[in-house]
Amino acid sequence: MHLNVYNAKVDENQSFLINLHTYFTDRMNHTDRFLHILSDYKSSLLPTFIEKFQINLKSLINPDYLPKSIENIDLSFNANSILEHQEELIYTLEKAMFSFMHFREYEGSFTDATSVSLKFDHHYRGIFLGEYYMAQTLCELIPRPEALELIKRYTRGYYVEPDFSPKHEASLEDHAQNSIRGSALTHQALYHCDNKRLFFKVERCLYGEVIQDLPDNELKYYLECYGDYFNHVQKNENFVLTRTKTIMKGDDCCDFCYHDKRYIEEIFHPSDSEWQQKEREVKHISKD
Repeated sequence: MHLNVYNAKVDENQSFLINLHTYFTDRMNHTDRFLHILSDYKSSLLPTFIEKFQINLKSLINPDYLPKSIENIDLSFNANSILEHQEELIYTLEKAMFSFMHFREYEGSFTDATSVSLKFDHHYRGIFLGEYYMAQTLCELIPRPEALELIKRYTRGYYVEPDFSPKHEASLEDHAQNSIRGSALTHQALYHCDNKRLFFKVERCLYGEVIQDLPDNELKYYLECYGDYFNHVQKNENFVLTRTKTIMKGDDCCDFCYHDKRYIEEIFHPSDSEWQQKEREVKHISKD
């Protein structure tokens, strides 16, 4: 079995159809999970963090992007929620999200809050910026190495949540096919797959492009890309990821290589010459 695909059909003009209630509830519950991690680490720090986070968010809210009329969002909180009892923070988070997603550009274009169509960049920034500034706030309050460990714990934690239950993938070919479908419009990438390894080189990542203005590459990496090391394990425990470059960190590409332990004795990342060879082969085959 061999799979060779080169995809260069990224589309930064794509849009996402969202349900506002689901969209906001999901973000609030992720914030809640972060607050619980912080509370477990040092509960005495929590009030200071919440106060500082609110101040930081308020400074980022652009009133030109807020709804002209009040938009009521029905939120559902997880059990033992911390955020549910922080009304001012909830209100500030909602305003910040409306600002990050440039909501006023869409207001009036829909009549039902269950079907709002957002441009890709506004959709992703609405999701990501709250996490980014939450992590940035933590780095302002405690030593950065400690903050990064908590941020990494936060990212890892998503992949053991009950809601994260991906479909089992029997082989790397299955993983490749799903990756190709899932990233068809957001990643310019090449794929080479056999039984043993999947080469997945990303040359262009729209996620990275949308948030390239954010200065802290390390935070972006740990919030967006670090989870790649845990995502695939839930799909097949035999898959192992190696990677030496990541666009989100400022590198020129992402050089994913997935290995299947059932068919390979020693796991090592491909050399530069092997990457170059696979790249030539895949692009030649795709051109034909």
